[in-house]
Amino acid sequence: MRLTVNSMAHKTFVFDTYAIIEIIRGNANYRKYVGSRMIITELTLFELVYYLLKNFKKFTAEKYLTTYKQFVKEFDEPIILESAMMKLRFKDRNLSMTDCINYVLAKLLDVKLLTGDEKFKDLENVEFIK
Repeated sequence: MRLTVNSMAHKTFVFDTYAIIEIIRGNANYRKYVGSRMIITELTLFELVYYLLKNFKKFTAEKYLTTYKQFVKEFDEPIILESAMMKLRFKDRNLSMTDCINYVLAKLLDVKLLTGDEKFKDLENVEFIK
């Protein structure tokens, strides 16, 4: 029997809402990230819970809220300022506030942003998975 090691198991990523939803949906391309160290913001958690309330039952939203709240990292004024500058710099991409904060947080923590959002496909410091 051959054992395979998850090469992402000890890596840390800032997960965006897209990535978490794909994991919940069972997207095989995200399977290797399940054991990764996860960082999210409260904004990402809000977007996730909103998506789950809209598409599933309240029980499902509550379940994942409880599951993912432990991975929340707070952000401060410098991250807010840098994120606002990013949103302005890339205004043609129509990035959300949450997108910008996640990206800047990942950059400042020296980890990659895990996403499948096409708007980030060509940016540095992004692990783009569809």
